[in-house]
Amino acid sequence: MTRILTACIVLALAACAPKEDANGDGIADGIRDPNSVSQVAPSNPIGTVSGTVVNANGLPIDGAEVKLVLGTGGGGTFTSNTNAQGAYSFAKIPAGSQGQVFVSKTGFSSARSYVTVPSSAGNFPINDGNANAGTTVLVQLNSTLKFQVYNAAGRAARGAKVGVEISNAAYVTNSSNTGFGSLAGAGSLSTSGEVDESGVVTIGSLPDFGELARINQTSSYTSNFVVTIGAVDDDGDGFVDWNGSVTSYTASQMVVNPNRTIVLARSGTANPIAIVATNVDSLNPMGSSAPYRNAVKGSDPITVVFNQPIAQNDTARLVKIVGEDCQSNVPASITQRTPNSLAITPAAPWTLGARYNIIVRVTGLESGTTDDFIGFFFAMDPAAPRAVTTSARFEVRKTAGNTMNNALQPTDLLYVVFDAPITNQGANVAVAQLNLDVTNDGMVGGMTGIGEFNGPENTGFAISPAEQLQATKPNDGTFSCKASGYSSRWRVSITQFPTSQTIPAGTAMKVVFPKSNTSSSTYQSISGSPVLVDPAGSITILP
Repeated sequence: MTRILTACIVLALAACAPKEDANGDGIADGIRDPNSVSQVAPSNPIGTVSGTVVNANGLPIDGAEVKLVLGTGGGGTFTSNTNAQGAYSFAKIPAGSQGQVFVSKTGFSSARSYVTVPSSAGNFPINDGNANAGTTVLVQLNSTLKFQVYNAAGRAARGAKVGVEISNAAYVTNSSNTGFGSLAGAGSLSTSGEVDESGVVTIGSLPDFGELARINQTSSYTSNFVVTIGAVDDDGDGFVDWNGSVTSYTASQMVVNPNRTIVLARSGTANPIAIVATNVDSLNPMGSSAPYRNAVKGSDPITVVFNQPIAQNDTARLVKIVGEDCQSNVPASITQRTPNSLAITPAAPWTLGARYNIIVRVTGLESGTTDDFIGFFFAMDPAAPRAVTTSARFEVRKTAGNTMNNALQPTDLLYVVFDAPITNQGANVAVAQLNLDVTNDGMVGGMTGIGEFNGPENTGFAISPAEQLQATKPNDGTFSCKASGYSSRWRVSITQFPTSQTIPAGTAMKVVFPKSNTSSSTYQSISGSPVLVDPAGSITILP
């Protein structure tokens, strides 16, 4: 009897012992029952990131270095190496984290891809959600380019700088982002050389031409080799004698002939400078204004490739970025990657959901002219679109003759500022309403309270886009911005005032959007999502 009692006490103590939570997810390890949501939902859900790395023949690459750099979920950098099967994984990654996976291996091209760790199943937080980074395909760096470069007079273009930029030098397939069976470019490579006394430039350690050509045949992506040759000043007088050149070849063309001859034309015969490639399409005079054609995220650089080499000295090259107000300076650094291309990198990550304006001023070494390229872009992540929230600012700019600094008066300018740019694609009209008796009927709202809280449905004061295309302080060195069709700032037209002809500062306001706003012909955010909330705030008077 004593032994039985002792055993029961031991078992009871074991059952009451504190449970261990080794992975820190907020659930004691081993808990399975009861299995209701309220008792087993993790307070700190975690997940994993995994993938494989292979060569162009599909064979695993052992010992490739893999870095996971998180931009959300607490940030941080994690490093691993692939095993003999080419596999890698990262554990205990906060659920919902977004990051980039960098893969490198000596003798191969490098790759970069994006991952998002799942955070929930429906509304229920889950553990062990896996972000599948897919299969990364690295290409061997074993090809050599050998070009002969002469000027139109038949002499060697000795000393000419040559840059080679290869797009889609690596690939990712079957990832959570690309989808099963889909292939996406995941890496680029830049290198350079110089023409020798005999007119030959040799650049080695390039991605295998044949491997890239074979991959391109089975996908919609093309690996291009953009060869840029800088202009030449033969006599050293500071003026260009022979124009540079920019030529693009596919991987298949490089397989057919990796040894080519290029002849530089005499200066003065070049075309005007123009942009031939960029991730901000609005910089092109005839480019698209669609948000997804002008989108960057995180700290991704803006890249611009011109049709000719450009001057490298800062006095002949200007890049300026300002905020949506067309004035607030956004610091960025400029790198001339090749004689004809620029990379513009922000000092701090782009603000998600924000709109920016940019001017790029360059001097073409072939054309000899200096030109301005003006555009706009949006900081957006297609995997995490930002919706317009219920918060807004109602700002008053006083006009000449209106001296009341604590109220809105007729002819003052009233703006509503949302927390993200939106556009109106159709005829539906949003209206602004006030929590004030502006119809002078002795109450707020009711059947006659047009433009008032709780008044007739969908009635009020019209709003219209008010993109700021000129700086309020132009002497700060700003520029005329380009209209995008998307704006956070909208003009509110108040057509009815109380008997006092004033609307006090602090008066509550809201914007009511049509609740049938569900198609592409109505109000949208930059991600294409319909605006279905009614942002609200109160009136403030700007100094």
